[in-house]
Amino acid sequence: MYPIKHKIFRYKLLIYPRFQVTILLFNFFVAVGIFFLTNWRINAYFNHMKKLGEDASFPSDHIYFQFVSLQEAGLESSLMQIALVGLVLSTLGFLILSNKISGPIIRLKRYFANITQTQKVTPIAFRSGDFFSDLPALINGALDSITIHPSNHNEDDK
Repeated sequence: MYPIKHKIFRYKLLIYPRFQVTILLFNFFVAVGIFFLTNWRINAYFNHMKKLGEDASFPSDHIYFQFVSLQEAGLESSLMQIALVGLVLSTLGFLILSNKISGPIIRLKRYFANITQTQKVTPIAFRSGDFFSDLPALINGALDSITIHPSNHNEDDK
């Protein structure tokens, strides 16, 4: 008796790594750039608030400076948490989206490579939920017309 192997994680997300990793790196750098620009502007704002306290001649241990520092720390902490959650969610979203774009491309490459090797034309199908869902019908129809009426296409080439 053969042991039954159950795959816990059957859904392979990285099916076209070069394309998908490029998209994910782009997403990462955009998210990090937005985070740093936002943090830079927040720091500029709180530095301005501290400067206002200095211009008002508040002593360095004045409650105003403690309040501004507390607000700055709280906002930066919240920003870090939001940025982390946003980066994780956008990475997962881009990974799933790129999978639905890459799947049809990979299937087309394998499909035409198989036709080249075997000289047999079989219908192509994509997964449900993939983008470009209209392509299989278009490709199947085109290949059917070529295989059913090959003489029409050869005469046009002469």
